[in-house]
Amino acid sequence: THLKKRLTFLLSKFVSKNILVIECGAGSGHMSKFINKLGYNVLSVDHSLWSIKICKFVGLSSQLFDMKIPQNLNIKNKAIVTLGSMEQLGTQWEPFYNFLCEQHPYLVIHMEPFFECYRPQDQRIKKYHLRQNYLRGYFPVISKNKILHFQHSTVGHKLHSYSELVWKP
Repeated sequence: THLKKRLTFLLSKFVSKNILVIECGAGSGHMSKFINKLGYNVLSVDHSLWSIKICKFVGLSSQLFDMKIPQNLNIKNKAIVTLGSMEQLGTQWEPFYNFLCEQHPYLVIHMEPFFECYRPQDQRIKKYHLRQNYLRGYFPVISKNKILHFQHSTVGHKLHSYSELVWKP
């Protein structure tokens, strides 16, 4: 898929294989498994105990972690990856952002639908995004950090697309 191709590109460009990749909001671990097959060590984290159990069942290292109340996760010098999981935070992204800034990961890769990055012709998508209470307000704050890569993609679900953002706190 396009998402896997773009993630492969971003990881190969910005993350060496000796850096642990932490996928936040990993769900069942489908993408963590993909990252692992690329040769990276991966830790899958999610707020759902069932997701953690599934990840462990398929052989992934995993642990409980709630992006809304981030704590008890060592991310210093690790690569953080979010793949559509930030959207679920809506406007409650500030604790996770502060956690990232305070803990100094190696870098952060987001592949997320940033509301502020939709094009003028994306009015239908913007309405859907607002109705679902998806991620808003994060991009203007994050863009004040050291941005290594940004690209908006029109590929995605018909009611939302995503942007690629790689940054360092």
